[in-house]
Amino acid sequence: MRKIMTKVAMAAVAVVGVSTSAQAYVFMRLADLAADVTTIQFSASCNTSLAQNNIAGGNCSTVDGFTGYALNGNGISFNGTVGGFSVFTTSGFGDIPGTPTSASLDTSSTRIRNVSGVAGIDNFYIDFRGFDFLFPAGEDKTLFGSASHSSTAPGAGETVNTFFYADPLNGGGVTVADSCSMVVTTNASCNSGAPIVWSDVGLGAFSLRSQQYVALNNGSTVNTTTSVIAGAIPEPMTLSLVGAALLAAGFASRRRANKA
Repeated sequence: MRKIMTKVAMAAVAVVGVSTSAQAYVFMRLADLAADVTTIQFSASCNTSLAQNNIAGGNCSTVDGFTGYALNGNGISFNGTVGGFSVFTTSGFGDIPGTPTSASLDTSSTRIRNVSGVAGIDNFYIDFRGFDFLFPAGEDKTLFGSASHSSTAPGAGETVNTFFYADPLNGGGVTVADSCSMVVTTNASCNSGAPIVWSDVGLGAFSLRSQQYVALNNGSTVNTTTSVIAGAIPEPMTLSLVGAALLAAGFASRRRANKA
């Protein structure tokens, strides 16, 4: 019993010890997209693994509207104008390096407004990536994503489409993907459904990413959120150890009860 519990405890200590070794960084890009929803017309970006450059178009530039920059930081915010859109606040945060049970990457945007002055739909894009997640450990993990929005005056044809990704190569790629979509209403949310089970083949650092496409009419405003979560799948050996410990504890308790 004591040996089994000691092994479980040592495994837990090992997880805690390694969790401090990752070097966090995030990347955020905000863009005004063309009608093909692919071509970037105007953009602002921030990579916290690089030095800040406070000129127009520079990395994490305060001139463009980025705030809260820290070298190798795991969060960043934006307040400004990108092309035909004004943004009161877009904030992104990753709980890098993660925890034994999950890792998450989240964004929250307040008052994205189409101020282009051009009639019809225009498209806004938020790309947020978190790198160097180490946990949850183990080869098999799950991927789950959710998003929400609110609007005081939804217009015809307006949508919020969100994509969620995990990349076992830690490159911010789209190796593991899921999504959910919403028509803009006063208040709605969506999720990617049942979690996807994916293989972290490198068994090292991995990245998480969300992409959100917001289609708004001129003068319309929306608030949005995104959340990407990588979840743990217990290893068979861990389950066996814990199960054996629980059985031994139950047997010992029953012996004590019988003696009483």
